[in-house]
Amino acid sequence: MDQYLAPLTNGHLLGTDNGGRDIIMMLMISARNSFNIAFAVTLITLVVGNILGVITGYFGGRFDSFH
Repeated sequence: MDQYLAPLTNGHLLGTDNGGRDIIMMLMISARNSFNIAFAVTLITLVVGNILGVITGYFGGRFDSFH
């Protein structure tokens, strides 16, 4: 399949690529993957930040001298 469909052809809102895949479906899948990665990074940052905050708060020491 070397021919692509133009936008709004046969129900394809954004058309298709050279392989016949619907552009809007590829965008939706990519957005889902991006949101999953962003959620995972946020969760990891939250866990690591909380662990470091608890350790720093418990042991204190040299960090207490900063104002």
